[in-house]
Amino acid sequence: MGAGGQETTRDRPRPDAARFREPATLEWQDPVLVICPRCGNRAVAEDAEGGARLRCEACTLRRVWSGQDLHVTVDGRDVVLVRRAGVWVDPVTGRPPARTSLLPTREARFGVPLWLVTECCGGRVLWARNEEHLDYLRAYVTATLRDRSGGLSTKLPTWMKRAGNRDEVIRAIARLRATLQ
Repeated sequence: MGAGGQETTRDRPRPDAARFREPATLEWQDPVLVICPRCGNRAVAEDAEGGARLRCEACTLRRVWSGQDLHVTVDGRDVVLVRRAGVWVDPVTGRPPARTSLLPTREARFGVPLWLVTECCGGRVLWARNEEHLDYLRAYVTATLRDRSGGLSTKLPTWMKRAGNRDEVIRAIARLRATLQ
């Protein structure tokens, strides 16, 4: 607001500015595009009746997730948690870890690398689970106005949110999208 409580042009959003609004649901959680562990081509890991499945159209690989192991990071180390009595435990300690996080460039159920991974902004890693995830990231990065209502966008790395990195991130997203053709 300007002097006297009047709105100035500086306070109003530009009419041509792209606005990012956090979606109510994240539709891009599944399927996950991954690198086939057998042939190196693009494969798909997705929820299926009775668990999850990994399939590759190039080499016809088919795997079913047992539901008994999960690939995560615990205290900075890659760990395959195992399910015992319905609880995920670290096989080394036999106890549930205090803090875990998913390995960003791996699919947690099968432990295989994601298909959509590239380097960006001075050695940082930009990754996406699938085409819809790429669309989400592009919508966020290209927006000049962003709602601060929480949601997943609050967890995006600072380097991705910086306006100075916008062009490089958009180019990286375009590189990843080109691998989908």
